[in-house]
Amino acid sequence: MATIMAKCGKRSYRFARRMRKMNVSALREILKVSERPDVISFAGGMPAPELFPVTEIARAHAEDFADEGPESLQYSTTEGWRPLREWISNRMNRKGIDSHPDRVLMTSGSQQAIDLAARMLAEFDYDGHVSRLRREYGERCEAMLAAIESEFPAGCRSTRPEGGLFVWVELPASISGEDVFEEALADGVAFVPGASFFASEPKHNFIRLSFSHRSPDMIREGISRIGKVLKKRLR
Repeated sequence: MATIMAKCGKRSYRFARRMRKMNVSALREILKVSERPDVISFAGGMPAPELFPVTEIARAHAEDFADEGPESLQYSTTEGWRPLREWISNRMNRKGIDSHPDRVLMTSGSQQAIDLAARMLAEFDYDGHVSRLRREYGERCEAMLAAIESEFPAGCRSTRPEGGLFVWVELPASISGEDVFEEALADGVAFVPGASFFASEPKHNFIRLSFSHRSPDMIREGISRIGKVLKKRLR
């Protein structure tokens, strides 16, 4: 098999020649840049840390360890821990979805983490927490959509999400999302150019914005900065 050689420090490594065709992940590189504390990032769809139920999760862990001891860290059956499957099945039945524990299969290797999370959700008003998340993220989404409508120039079109944490924006055909990203980043704002998400021919006049990780005020400020870049490029 044809190979190529690569050096790392004093060592040499042998790779298949096809490795030359592998491209760096544009999204991964952008996320690295957007982690800077001075950047208003709309790049990654990360949840808002201030909305994490830290106290409730810590209490659930403590109660589980007190009740179960070492068994709480042990492997479970292939199908998943029976009480957890029963809890999931009962919840689905309450929502009108016909379910039985024998038809519930846990597919993640992090079985105990799921178990602990499920116990926490069951004990500490899961529906109430979800309602809070929907309200908070809904406000952030509306703040972003309103800011786009106000700050972006004519010719830009945005989606209205029915789920998820992202707004997609189609820019005028003459504007490249990659070029806008570079200028916006210099002004302290990050997002993801949309070209990398197209399965076939990439379209460069799309950008993806996440509204989940910033407050409404920060969203409005960040969108205003992007809007200024767009208007400057249309002059």
